[in-house]
Amino acid sequence: MKKDTKLGLFLSLFVLIGFPVIFLVVSLLSGDWVWLITSLPPSLAAGFMGVWIANRAINEERKSD
Repeated sequence: MKKDTKLGLFLSLFVLIGFPVIFLVVSLLSGDWVWLITSLPPSLAAGFMGVWIANRAINEERKSD
């Protein structure tokens, strides 16, 4: 796995898992759950798309080796 695909996979997983956790903390501290509710759809969409694209690139690298 190349460094670029590792970075892409890491960033996609951070967006998929990290952003909702950050907004969960913000929601807990502020008491306003709108932060979490409005952050979930975009972070899930971007995270799943990034993981899918990174996984496809990793599979193509493995086939070419």
